[in-house]
Amino acid sequence: MGQQSLNAVTAPDNYGTYVLNPGLPKAGVVNTYSQVGAIEDVPIERMVLDVVNGSIYWQLKVAAPIGSNTGNWESVETYLIPSSKQIIRPNIVGIRFRAAIPLLSLPAGALQAVVTVNVITP
Repeated sequence: MGQQSLNAVTAPDNYGTYVLNPGLPKAGVVNTYSQVGAIEDVPIERMVLDVVNGSIYWQLKVAAPIGSNTGNWESVETYLIPSSKQIIRPNIVGIRFRAAIPLLSLPAGALQAVVTVNVITP
């Protein structure tokens, strides 16, 4: 079993916010990017979401075809208030999240949601 984590990541306002991977490009590799607030294209046996400061929406990526490490994001978003949630579901290859309230819409002095995700891989 393996493990991957996102530790204390400020929730982005939208899905699809990408950052340049540090240390790249390397020989033969054009710029590569990672989606902020996402772990994707790895088989996931179970995961734990820890959310503080504010609420988020999250989505799962389902393997297509079954058994592969790639797939499609579900069309459904799930709302989660600040709390901890364990998710165990077959054929999942990713999870991503976004802030329920965009940063510019927060009241003065309010903090954006901060999320930690731990996934267990086979």
